[in-house]
Amino acid sequence: GDLAAAFGGIEANLSAAAFFGIERGSLLGTRLSGLVSSKDGRALRDCVDRYILVSMAQLARHGACGRFHAVLQRVARRLLMSADRAHSATFHITHESLAIGLGVRRVSVTGAARLLSKRGLIKYSRGQVTVIDRAGLALAACSCYREDNRDYRRYLG
Repeated sequence: GDLAAAFGGIEANLSAAAFFGIERGSLLGTRLSGLVSSKDGRALRDCVDRYILVSMAQLARHGACGRFHAVLQRVARRLLMSADRAHSATFHITHESLAIGLGVRRVSVTGAARLLSKRGLIKYSRGQVTVIDRAGLALAACSCYREDNRDYRRYLG
């Protein structure tokens, strides 16, 4: 469904500060009241609001993903997210850190990584992962990855 509707009709132009009940204060030594009331501050505030909206949706989706999707799909999703954030097909991530992030046992991550490797989607050795077939890995990932990207493009892209 629609991201805004999922969070009680919050639209991108709603102030995140107002939503969380924060109206006055300081951020890294900058007075927020002056910043958000300025012309340039409005654009910053709108951007931060959209970022918070997307982050909340991803957090909620992550919780549901952990409950309803298979470990293999979740590992594929996390590897794609890691490649996106690294801006590279090759990045460093251990089975242990994947397991902690996904809330599963390390042996489950190892099994999923082996299967993804056998399919020719990734190559890994000692924490160094290379995505070989991004399209194939995206097909192996759960729908949450596509939904996260859709929301990111819609609100932040």
